[in-house]
Amino acid sequence: MNTNIRSPKETTADDQIIPRSPFYENLKGILLKGGSLIGLIGLSAFFAITSPHFFTFSNWLNIFRQVSVILILACAQTMVIISAGIDLSVDTKL
Repeated sequence: MNTNIRSPKETTADDQIIPRSPFYENLKGILLKGGSLIGLIGLSAFFAITSPHFFTFSNWLNIFRQVSVILILACAQTMVIISAGIDLSVDTKL
């Protein structure tokens, strides 16, 4: 096993810090802050390419109908938590 492998922020024998490239730092920040959005866009692109019915009006209407109940409950639960009356019993209403 090779024990000479160092991470980019690890110090060398001369106690010099090896700097990371600005590209790496920018990419890390983008993935940490917007990784979910990038994944959602990637999945949407994949399904749009593989299925001709994905971006149809009837499909989007069906998706919004299915999500509407969860959306209403999530908005109400958010208001309850913000007002410091924490009540996590919404799952019993589903």
